[in-house]
Amino acid sequence: MAINGLGIKYDPYQYFKKAQAEKTEKTDSEKPDNVPKKETGELSKTENKAGELKFNNKDELMSYLKQNYKIVAKGMTQISGSYLNRCLKDEEELQRLFDNLEEADRMAEDNEENLEGYQGMQVKIDENGEMTTETYGGSVAVNEGKRLRQIAAAKNPAQIQMVLSLLNTDMSDVKRGREMNMCDDDEIDKVEALIQQAQQKAAEIQSENGGSEDKKEENENDMSFYTTLLM
Repeated sequence: MAINGLGIKYDPYQYFKKAQAEKTEKTDSEKPDNVPKKETGELSKTENKAGELKFNNKDELMSYLKQNYKIVAKGMTQISGSYLNRCLKDEEELQRLFDNLEEADRMAEDNEENLEGYQGMQVKIDENGEMTTETYGGSVAVNEGKRLRQIAAAKNPAQIQMVLSLLNTDMSDVKRGREMNMCDDDEIDKVEALIQQAQQKAAEIQSENGGSEDKKEENENDMSFYTTLLM
């Protein structure tokens, strides 16, 4: 998929399953003297459950979030102060906050890897703990020429099934892109046409090939096909 563009706003829960909050028993264990942090000092997602952490005030909580979530450390979040106060008193809401920020980190990483022209994102968590995000940059388009070359190069059932699998992924991407205003129905129509061509090629392979190629020919076909996957 090729991806570029800008100014997209969407609700992350439309595309990502929210992590299930894990509940643990509250204990009267000793409070930490300082804000919890990773020994390495590296920014990473917390491995601790909300019930194992205690914060005396919002500053301690925000320090912890900056230590453990890249999206916060990079200044890409706006979290309601009243909601932070609520999280200090409510273990379930605190875990919910952790889950939301973990999802936001995953979204940012996915955007960096897959959105060509990605410029950043803004995460907002309101007083009720509801998270919305705004992504800057990105549009979605199928690489039609590449998929056509792969369909043409496929010579056996396994290869054409691999192409169909790639096309199914393309279809998921463009449908998601349409919901995010990153593409229109034309891209979906392109993928549908490619899937039809791949299915037709699969039928031809099934009837004409029939496993009759010798080993040398199979190896040569494999080499040609896998070259198209890299192009």
